[in-house]
Amino acid sequence: VQEVKDNKIYLKIQPLTPLDDPELDNRIIETDDNTKVYQLVEKDQTQYQKESNEFNQKMQEQMNNLETIAEPIMPPEPFIKQEINFNEIQVGQQITVIAEQDIKEIKQFKAVEIIVQFAPGVSGVVE
Repeated sequence: VQEVKDNKIYLKIQPLTPLDDPELDNRIIETDDNTKVYQLVEKDQTQYQKESNEFNQKMQEQMNNLETIAEPIMPPEPFIKQEINFNEIQVGQQITVIAEQDIKEIKQFKAVEIIVQFAPGVSGVVE
């Protein structure tokens, strides 16, 4: 995040391929009242360990019962998404932006969801 102004976020992105248009290295993200904004917050280690143990147990049960077709088991996530206000986004943070359209060649677009990435050493949501 390079700048947060009014209802817009100015981003410098890392291009997916070296031959991408360098003009698209800087993007403008528009938001409105429908844009959801989340902060990734690290789960409590006890809770995460419990979920990991449950996951490992389910995987072992599935491996021991290969004849049965089972639903895929998803591993636990180490973070939870906590909703925050748009004005809590800060310069220097890394964010993931989700849009309804293909944004590969668009410089400015509207965000449906913004996720502020977890930064080690920074405690959760800024009040």
